[in-house]
Amino acid sequence: MLAAESYILENLNNNELISNIRQLMHLRRLNETELARQAGIPQPTLHRLLAGNTSDPRISTLHQLTNFFQITLDDLYAPN
Repeated sequence: MLAAESYILENLNNNELISNIRQLMHLRRLNETELARQAGIPQPTLHRLLAGNTSDPRISTLHQLTNFFQITLDDLYAPN
């Protein structure tokens, strides 16, 4: 796979991730600060993730989100 193809695929995955997190936040009526607090994630970390500034989020951060929302990692990255 070419570097450009890898970059595009990575961004598509991150867009799905961000979209899914935002949708889950909306369903639970959570803002960014409240999700960070309840999920045990530093607020700046969550902000960078939701702003698309983190191309490769740590598995520990994703694990905290999946535990909080009671979903799988596959669900977190699933296309809408």
